[in-house]
Amino acid sequence: MIKESLDRFFALGYLGSDPTQLKCRASVCSSHDSNYFDYIVLLSITIQERLIYMLFETGDRVIFIGDSITDSGRRQDSEGIGDGYVRMIRDYLHENASQFKLEIINKGISGNRVSDLASRWEEDVLELQPDWVSVSIGINDVWRQLDRPSIEQIYPKQFEEIYMKLLTQLKEKTKAKIILMEPTIIEEEEKSEGNHMLIPYVEAVRRLAESFNAILVSTNKVFLEHLHNHPDVILTKDGVHMNDSGNKLMVETWLNAIK
Repeated sequence: MIKESLDRFFALGYLGSDPTQLKCRASVCSSHDSNYFDYIVLLSITIQERLIYMLFETGDRVIFIGDSITDSGRRQDSEGIGDGYVRMIRDYLHENASQFKLEIINKGISGNRVSDLASRWEEDVLELQPDWVSVSIGINDVWRQLDRPSIEQIYPKQFEEIYMKLLTQLKEKTKAKIILMEPTIIEEEEKSEGNHMLIPYVEAVRRLAESFNAILVSTNKVFLEHLHNHPDVILTKDGVHMNDSGNKLMVETWLNAIK
């Protein structure tokens, strides 16, 4: 089975045309007559990278848009990328898909709700004619209900309606492929009030991903599983904004989704 699978990957060109010419990153692959099991170590790295290569075209413009988790200080950064998950993804793609010369743009703004995305969607997304758009929104739509209950709120039905209009515009006015990230967590307690309130917003994102044939990044699911299985590993600075571990988990979840 392994031999047949690898033969198929080589035949399709995903790993190049000649197994003996495959650049080896582990000592298990060193001789011309290595048997197929020698390539097992490479599968989790090389095939995954080739699958990424199948997604992108040279010069693709990839926009990340969202709230402070996406923003992550990008306006204080000379590169405009920030120091969060967007930078980590940018660095990964530049290292592992450098031949595509991808243009990574961060359009996150701290405090944004889905209604704020709507107010800047034309300028920050549509006018740029992206090839990919990755959206992460929803945390503040819930958090404002907790920390600023006196302001006008965006409840699940309106959240989904606004979000749907944005994605409809994206489909109609661009050729962009869509990546939708579930809102992550509010408090590092699996059953916190904020996490309970997030449920219908996460469900809305999942429905939208299905409706628009988008890639779904299951960040909420993965973060809640992490809280359950590894409660001693802190993911945020304040229950919402990511520390290094949280950003790494977002990156891992995003990359796994697009592969």
